[in-house]
Amino acid sequence: MEKSRGIYEGEFSIDPFYLFFLVNTMQVGVGILRAPRILAEDVGNEGWISIIICAILIQLMIVLIFYVLRKYEDMDLLQVKSMLFGKIMSILISLLIGMYYFLLGVFLLRDFIGVLQDFIFPVTPLPYLFLLFLCPCYLLLRGGISLLVRFSVIVFFSTIWLTVFLVYSYAHFQWEFMLPLFHHSISEHVQAIKHMALDYFGFEIAFFFYPLITRRKQVLLYTSLGHWFTTFIYLAIVIGATGLYGSEMLKYQSYPTMDMFRLVQLPFIERVEIIGVSTWGLLVLQSAAGFILIGGKGIQHIWKNSFLCRPHVLTLLAFIALVLIPGRFLDIDQGLSYIGTSWLYLTTAVTLILVILSFIKRRKGAKA
Repeated sequence: MEKSRGIYEGEFSIDPFYLFFLVNTMQVGVGILRAPRILAEDVGNEGWISIIICAILIQLMIVLIFYVLRKYEDMDLLQVKSMLFGKIMSILISLLIGMYYFLLGVFLLRDFIGVLQDFIFPVTPLPYLFLLFLCPCYLLLRGGISLLVRFSVIVFFSTIWLTVFLVYSYAHFQWEFMLPLFHHSISEHVQAIKHMALDYFGFEIAFFFYPLITRRKQVLLYTSLGHWFTTFIYLAIVIGATGLYGSEMLKYQSYPTMDMFRLVQLPFIERVEIIGVSTWGLLVLQSAAGFILIGGKGIQHIWKNSFLCRPHVLTLLAFIALVLIPGRFLDIDQGLSYIGTSWLYLTTAVTLILVILSFIKRRKGAKA
């Protein structure tokens, strides 16, 4: 990868191999800390089933978007939408994407800062914690997608060791907590899938910067590998938490994954969960910066040289939004739930329309 000249454009390229790290670190954010509780509330001990179904649906979406973009080699997802939907609809969709992903990045930051305040900094004023994350976030935005890709590799190898601590939860695993199976209705699983969709955000970044990727035939492979490695991590944590606590107890735990870290007993570290939540901040920073970057790209697609796309402006707007978001846990959790559900509906609808319009356009071109 060559050095980037700017936040969105530049003389550099991305090897598809790095998409594995980029997609995985974008997906594994703060959602993994609360996923066992959310799934337990919806489908009890069958959360792992909803995870697999949701992963398959997301994989189908990845395949559809990839095959649409393959027909337009030098275009990213926004440019393809502009060509297929027309100018007016394209402006509206780009505006929605810009606002949507920007708010998603801000909400993820605010959610994790709440966790950080609960576990490490209970008396620290929130504005200081906002700045603690926004300063490195600004540097990532300034470096653009090129820096974000490199940072994803560092984040992956800096945090993957945390999964080793899952061994402690499986040492106390109780199989009776996983039974009975298949006793929840389809509607309950649909509800769980809608909530789980939020935790699969991030794969889209590969398609928003598609023209910068070399050997594009391998984009689907490495994007899918990153996605399924994320699914493996979700399954390991949700199954481990369910077998350890039981679905009924999980419903009353705000962040079950952090409680699993408390089981770890090391002679040289008193509170392992502090190291866990601190290290997890790298994943949240990666995800938030990536989503804010996509948000700025959506705005840039409408106004090429808009000041709103500049890193310092995006960071300032993020700080203002963080201050305005209510501090109550339920408000943040509900806000993320709304974002996840609407994202699932919107992305599914837009993807299907893209496939249909692309097919129609190809048929017309063939007849001509």
